[in-house]
Amino acid sequence: MSILGRYVLVWVVAVLTLMLATSLLPGFRLDTSRPGSWLAVLAVPVIFAVGLIVLRPLLVLATLPLNGLTLGLPSLLFNGLILYLAAKTQPAFIIENYGDALLGIFVMTAISTGITAWLGLDEAYPFFQSIIHRYGRRFGPRLSRKPLRGLLILQIDGLAKDHLETALQRGRMPTISALLARKSHQLHGWHCGVPSNTPAVQAGMLYGERWNVPGYRWFDRQAQKMRVVSRPDDLRILEERAASRGTPLLAGGSCINSFMSGGAAKRLMTVSAVGEDTSKRRKGEQADFNLFFLSPYAYTKAVLDTAYDFFAGLFLAVVGQLDRSRPRLKWSFKRIAQRSVANAFLRNLSFFWLKQDMVRGVPIIYSNFVGYDDVAHYSGPETREAQQSLAAFDRRLRQLTRRAQRGSPIRYEVVLLSDHGQTPSVPFRIRY
Repeated sequence: MSILGRYVLVWVVAVLTLMLATSLLPGFRLDTSRPGSWLAVLAVPVIFAVGLIVLRPLLVLATLPLNGLTLGLPSLLFNGLILYLAAKTQPAFIIENYGDALLGIFVMTAISTGITAWLGLDEAYPFFQSIIHRYGRRFGPRLSRKPLRGLLILQIDGLAKDHLETALQRGRMPTISALLARKSHQLHGWHCGVPSNTPAVQAGMLYGERWNVPGYRWFDRQAQKMRVVSRPDDLRILEERAASRGTPLLAGGSCINSFMSGGAAKRLMTVSAVGEDTSKRRKGEQADFNLFFLSPYAYTKAVLDTAYDFFAGLFLAVVGQLDRSRPRLKWSFKRIAQRSVANAFLRNLSFFWLKQDMVRGVPIIYSNFVGYDDVAHYSGPETREAQQSLAAFDRRLRQLTRRAQRGSPIRYEVVLLSDHGQTPSVPFRIRY
């Protein structure tokens, strides 16, 4: 599809979305008694898009520290403000107040997400996306020679081969099914060894050396203290051991949402990098956070997906407690909120950063997706909740594989893996 055709198609989607919003939201109205009322429906999406291009970057840049502290909340509020102002320019199109405009942003994002996915489009605001990609290239790697190929490593945390095959048989993961059917990929099982946890597997994969990685928690006899890999200082001790005996896999590349960095030049949401005093690298990482907040579509969709995941998780938790035939851990609002962030918000954030790095031509990129592991630990690895998490990953993977083929300056080979599996079990306190 040509660039002009793509913009026209996105504009048509925006018009349809706005018309649906007027029928769903009482605060959205089209005054058909005014002359040229239908022109207002055609004009508001254009004015809104122009407002996003002109006003949103200025507003987001002016509130960068606040965005960092509140996970981008001001950038979400700006979307509602710009839509409200866009409607004010067209008297025939009425949005009652700012609250209705903010609610409309969520509804319009949900509708446009469904339509654009059905049409096979990656983004609801392609022009804004191109600006973000162009600006983001400034923070890419400085390579003396551009590689001919790149490597994209995507890890689904905690997914056993049997449970993946179950998801494929149920039609939950059509993208992976298509990769296997085309024979571009093969499915293999492997033994993750002992200890069978993420830090140990990452040490072996990223450094080729998992020697002296005792487990998630261990007692340091020399220091006479208990250590946990979720503490950055403790984890760095393990990573330094692995790095001293192996070669880093991610040198010159990017690491996203991981325990260990693998020697990556950019370390986003990486536990071992927390607290490091490397201001030059931090500047590029902070820029990637800001680009996410700057995107009018990516951030709003992440918030919407997180909210949906929270209420879906709440409903399924209540239903699960009524089902006495299958034991599950007790739920709490805090626990479901944490799950929603891991399963939805971090997934959206990681895929946004992956696309940014692919546009930059980063030679090797690694990202760990913890949503399935988090859900499966509490509800079970083959439950509906866990399967839905895999389905959501598969939908985003489809967009990423398209970009790997034609939307990046280099051609990427995509590797999918899991670090360990899970076995359905009954908690000890319930059994005994």
